Amino acid sequence: MWMANARPHFTNTELPAIMRSAGCVMLTFALESGSDAVLKRISKGFTAGESSQSLKLAANAGIVNLINVLSGSPHETSEDVAATLKYLKRNRENIDFINSHTSFTWPSMMNYDPRRSGVRLRNTQGFNLIGYFHPYDEIGGRTWEEAVKFKEWSIVQTEKAVQNMKSIDYSERDISVFHIFNLGYDRKLLKQYC
Repeated sequence: MWMANARPHFTNTELPAIMRSAGCVMLTFALESGSDAVLKRISKGFTAGESSQSLKLAANAGIVNLINVLSGSPHETSEDVAATLKYLKRNRENIDFINSHTSFTWPSMMNYDPRRSGVRLRNTQGFNLIGYFHPYDEIGGRTWEEAVKFKEWSIVQTEKAVQNMKSIDYSERDISVFHIFNLGYDRKLLKQYC
């Protein structure tokens, strides 16, 4: 049995079934958003519709789907957040677990031009539980202080939606998936168990 990270845009529709027959039990998709506008702004290279199809293909193959959702990306609007929440609800049957994160600019991102993301980095560093990050102002948009408030609002909205979907604690997830599949059960039982 094995797990993998996957791009939420399968060009080969048979791939999930092949992966499952080869022992894949869970895929993690860096979906980030259900808003096509956000996906385009952060250069994901796929649409919400394409990711929905990938989730469905993987779920139908019996693979457990974990998605990452990013809240508060630069220039994200309340309409974008609403699109993501609708996406989660619409794809509920094909999503088994959700990791919800807030968007930050990490030191590793310094190798690219931040203007591509529509931000102007400040000459300071911040620190949170994950590590150091660079505060930014949106070009033609929010100041860092305003962005932080929006990030807080956005993550709360997403977390509320996540709580309404069946999901278990991150630390238990991998163990639960392997345990259930090891016993010879499948994704349907996992959804009942979790």
